[in-house]
Order: sequence, then C-alpha cells, then structure tokens
Amino acid sequence: MIQYLWGVDMKKYEFTGKETKYLGVTLKQIVCVTAFGFISVGDIGGYIESECNLSHLDNAWVFDSAMVFGNALVSGNVRVFDNARVFENAIVSGDAEVSGYAEVSGDARVFENAIVSGNARVSGSALVFGSSRVLGNALVFGNAEVCTLRAFTVSTNMHHVTITDTHITIGCQSHKIDFWRKSTPEQVEEMCGKESAENFIKYKDFILMLADQRNQGIK
Repeated sequence: MIQYLWGVDMKKYEFTGKETKYLGVTLKQIVCVTAFGFISVGDIGGYIESECNLSHLDNAWVFDSAMVFGNALVSGNVRVFDNARVFENAIVSGDAEVSGYAEVSGDARVFENAIVSGNARVSGSALVFGSSRVLGNALVFGNAEVCTLRAFTVSTNMHHVTITDTHITIGCQSHKIDFWRKSTPEQVEEMCGKESAENFIKYKDFILMLADQRNQGIK
C-alpha cells in the first residue's frame, strides 16, 4: 500500500507522462504536486518505475536524469541526482545522497549521512552508512560494511536495528535518534504499517535504552 504525505490521499508527486527505457524497464518522469522540503510545485524530477520506488511521506527526491526502479526504495531526506541509478532491492534512506554515475543495487543499503558518487558501485548485501563517502571508481560489494561510526546491530522478531552515534535504522527506515524518541505509534504505522508499529511499541524503550547506553559509553 502506498503511504502519502500528510494523509492517505495527498501525493507529493505525479507522473509527467514522459517515459524512457533503461535495461528493458519503462521508467516514468516525476513532477512535484505538493511542495515539501526544498522542492516546489512544478519541479520536474528524475525517473522511477512505480510509486513503490519513492516515498510520498518525507523529503526524498529523485532529480535530473537519475533513476530508481525494480524493488528499490528511496525515502527519508535522500537525494538521488545527476545520472545515478538505484535498483533491484536496494534501499537508500536517512540523509544519504547518490549522485554522479553511481549505482546502488542488489540488496545494498545506503543510509544515515552516507554519500555514494562518481562512478562508484555499491551492490550485494553491502552497507554504507554513518558519514561514509564512496567516491570515484570505488566498488563495495558482498557483505562489506563502510562506516565512519562505531555501530552495532540487534534483531527484533521483525527487523534488524542498527544503532550509531546519531541514527537508529529499523528495517528500511533510518532516522536520527531523537526522531525515534519522539515518534508515536501512529507515525510509525503511517510509515511502515500496523504490524511494524506494534513491534515498535514493544521494543521502543529497549532500543532507546541501548542507544543511550552505547553513546554514553563512547564519549
């Protein structure tokens, strides 16, 4: 089910009608129809395969000739621009950026403040997070992790939870710790669905306690 900005029926973008093909996939150009963040009504964006690729809930945007397709998801405050490609099952979230001719694919995750740019390739089950920079002709693949912050991961009965100095990533949602601290079950349900919201209520205090203890321990 597609979740929309500020309610179930307010989209932040629609399709312009212009299409292009890439790797045999038909991609549709987007245009902003509800102003948000730094995007104004009428701003033309890049290309996505379907609304499942770009969240309507937040400030994420696809610019220029960038493309997001397959089962890939872009959310949070992410910016995908230039000629970047995000595809297959990749997820880019938090405040991350993908630009240049960079590609994020496979089951890779790029989140928090990470940047992937140039001709870089991030694929497989790789994780790029923290304030990491993957630039130039760099290749990150397999089960590699690139992180400038000391992180640890715990698992609930539904999601992996990664905690760093500044962010908590639960499943495909990466946000600052204070965001999760202030989040209500209703907000989480709007982002992720009822089952995830129930799981969040169950583990919220425990996850935040771990984050606080971790960050007190590294000061």
